[in-house]
Amino acid sequence: MGPYQLQAHLASAHSTTTSWADTDWDRIIELYDLLGSVAANPVVVLNRAIAITERDRPQHGLAALEAIVGMERSHLWHAALADNLRRLDRTAEAAGELEIAASLAPTEGEGRLLLSRLLDVRPVPA
Repeated sequence: MGPYQLQAHLASAHSTTTSWADTDWDRIIELYDLLGSVAANPVVVLNRAIAITERDRPQHGLAALEAIVGMERSHLWHAALADNLRRLDRTAEAAGELEIAASLAPTEGEGRLLLSRLLDVRPVPA
């Protein structure tokens, strides 16, 4: 199976589930493993780590994210770290990662979205 077929299977796994809770995360991780074996790149590893978060809980997803090398300049990697840290109630660390993510965002819209998430973990004082 080639990368495009695997990507199609991933899209199908995400889009045909009846609910988030019913998502087959085992299958999705398996597909990312296969995709990584034929078309390795950091984004595949990042997406696999996010799927690990959903299947195995944030502490395992955080460990998978922290093991990725070479994404330090990626706003998506920092945003994923922030999400896991927030889920683990490590809000100060999550806020720091969101600040980095927002500063690295390639578009104004993505930067605004990340800054709005920052308000969720560090509300503006009244």
